[in-house]
Amino acid sequence: MECSETRYISKLCELCGDLIAAEDLQQTLQVLTKGCTGSLKVKACSIRLLDEKGERLEMRAAHGLSQGYLKKGPVEIEKNPLDQKV
Repeated sequence: MECSETRYISKLCELCGDLIAAEDLQQTLQVLTKGCTGSLKVKACSIRLLDEKGERLEMRAAHGLSQGYLKKGPVEIEKNPLDQKV
C-alpha cells in the first residue's frame, strides 16, 4: 500500500474513533467537519441541516470558514434554486 493511502486510511480510522466518542449530535457534526477537512485536504467544511419547516438550511457545524461567512445566516431554500434540488 502506498504511503499516501496508508495516511488516508489512518486519518479515516482516527475520524471513526472520534465519531464513536462523540457524546451528542453537535459534537458528532463538529468531528465530521474537522475530520473531513483533514482527510480530504480541503480548507473548510460546513454542515447545514434542514429546519423543521423544511424552508431553510441552518448552519450546524463548520471548520475553517471565516467569521464573515459564518455570520451570513441560514439559506432560504425558496430563494436558492440549487438548494431546492438538493
